Amino acid sequence: MVNVVAPVKTTNETFTRAVAASVGSHVWGRVPAWLLRAAMGELATAVLDDDYVVPRALLAAGFEFAETDLVAFLARTVRR
Repeated sequence: MVNVVAPVKTTNETFTRAVAASVGSHVWGRVPAWLLRAAMGELATAVLDDDYVVPRALLAAGFEFAETDLVAFLARTVRR
């Protein structure tokens, strides 16, 4: 099994702001955790928990990521 994730740790807030910026939008505020849990149930855990996944198998195999900067990656990807 291989985790295909970026090797750079980021927070949900940073990720959300980068996605919004890449599509020319803004982040207007935060959604309270209780509201996410009410709307999403157990699935909210995937958004709220602080899981840091490392692509160990890829890194051990010498895989080189084409892009490690989240903002640059999103800017390049969203343009397509």
